[in-house]
Amino acid sequence: ASLAIKQGLVQLDPSKVAWQRDLAVGHDKIGEVKEAEGDRAGALAAYRASLAIREDLTQRDPGNTQWQWDRSISNYEIGDVLLAEGDHKGARAAYQASLATAQQLAQQDPGNAEWQRHLSICHERIGNVTLAEGDGQGALTAYQASLAIAQQLAQQDPGNAEWQRHLSISHGKIGEAKQADGDRGGALAAFQDGLAIRERLVQQNPSNAQWQRDLIQSHWSLADLAEQMNDAKEAREHWQVALKLTQELADSGKLARPDRRFFKSIEQRLAALGAP
Repeated sequence: ASLAIKQGLVQLDPSKVAWQRDLAVGHDKIGEVKEAEGDRAGALAAYRASLAIREDLTQRDPGNTQWQWDRSISNYEIGDVLLAEGDHKGARAAYQASLATAQQLAQQDPGNAEWQRHLSICHERIGNVTLAEGDGQGALTAYQASLAIAQQLAQQDPGNAEWQRHLSISHGKIGEAKQADGDRGGALAAFQDGLAIRERLVQQNPSNAQWQRDLIQSHWSLADLAEQMNDAKEAREHWQVALKLTQELADSGKLARPDRRFFKSIEQRLAALGAP
């Protein structure tokens, strides 16, 4: 309904760039809902409609950093859908387009923390598609570029919880790449670094469901790695913590519907390990 109104306004006066941007945002919102529903084709169509508007706005005013920023975000949203669809080539092209714009913005204003974070995320996305292609070392290079920025942001503003969370995600990505590349010791160290940050965040705000979910993910990653290292005791301990945290999240009413599958998955992994 919102999109229909925005389309009507743009038809009345296509020259109003603010209305054009509103329309692009409307397509993005449609894409987010469709993506959440599992309608990737619908999400991709919506994101591409948004990108087309943003490309046009950028061509009208190449020096407008807001238009450039918007275009970069549209590209990596498209990349996310394509990666989920298994279209690695398409995803890489979208991510590289996003990264190119992000690098230009970061060079224009190195002190802009939001642009630096966006650049870090773009490197992370390149790492994601590279890892999906089976290139653990290539993914590690991209993730390390992302981590370096995340570390700098966290050091500049240690009290910024969002920067700290982003840093924990970067450590986790490093761990995934090292694990895929066979460096289990390096993966363990990276996962533990991410876990330490997430434990601190949850201690600061135990009611934050996202931070609790992140903590579950850290224990999940460590449990999976311990199984690969044939350390059943360590794996069992991490699975049990992950199960406890999931139950606490469910008891508080904050466990997202899709995450209810965690119970069955963790219980199956524990059963496979056998009795202590």
